[in-house]
Amino acid sequence: MLNTNSYVSVIALDFSEAFDTVRHVTLMGKIATLSLPDYEYKWLVIFFSGCLQCTRYCGDMSALESISASIAQGSAIGLASYVVNVSDLKSVSTGNVLLIYADDTYIIIPSVNVETRTCELDNIEQYVIDITYANDI
Repeated sequence: MLNTNSYVSVIALDFSEAFDTVRHVTLMGKIATLSLPDYEYKWLVIFFSGCLQCTRYCGDMSALESISASIAQGSAIGLASYVVNVSDLKSVSTGNVLLIYADDTYIIIPSVNVETRTCELDNIEQYVIDITYANDI
């Protein structure tokens, strides 16, 4: 980009809690569109079904409760699952580049597109709202 532009803008976003907001139903819908063998898809459905969580505080532990969102960030499939979940997030302006790795997102905007910064950020904000609250209606 620097070969054809005088500068680029890089906007770095860190969605540090992003793994906690991934809804299993949304993720499984996106995984279903991939070219996976049936047995792998079924294994993932089982893996994300029946997830339980409890809280420990001052030596006391809450009862186990089922959860329908969250990916264990340190799990073997955590990163890949998150990347699949956000794979449909794209930049809105031609020439801009959106890079996603784990919960870090970078928007690279060449100088000729500098006026699109707000549009790109608005797009990401709306995307996050849509995937976070899509099933609350």
